[in-house]
Amino acid sequence: MARIRGKINLAKLKSTVMDLKGKSGNPVKCLIIPIEENYLFHSQQGAVYLDVICFESTSIPEYTHSIKQSLPKDIREKMTKEEQNSFPFLGNLELMTSAVNDGGVKSSELPEGVHAPELNDLPF
Repeated sequence: MARIRGKINLAKLKSTVMDLKGKSGNPVKCLIIPIEENYLFHSQQGAVYLDVICFESTSIPEYTHSIKQSLPKDIREKMTKEEQNSFPFLGNLELMTSAVNDGGVKSSELPEGVHAPELNDLPF
């Protein structure tokens, strides 16, 4: 069974990193991403989406695709080619194969040194 793994560099969007005070009073490092300035879609249910498009990549051998933000047609048509080209690539994808055991895919483990974040100290 094939899987695709990738990373998206959210700091490539118009953003800033700030320390905000958590519930316990300790600073919590946060990435602040303006919704409208980044052409994100904010649904009535509260979800926020970043539309992306993937391109086959031949420049970086270990990655099969590159990821770029996909803009709404009406916005893209109002931009010059220079403005359109100024949107950065956000990340890369690689095709992976997984071992199958007893009809299911083995669960992947987090890479060494990566831990699930603790969310109980966020200010929101």
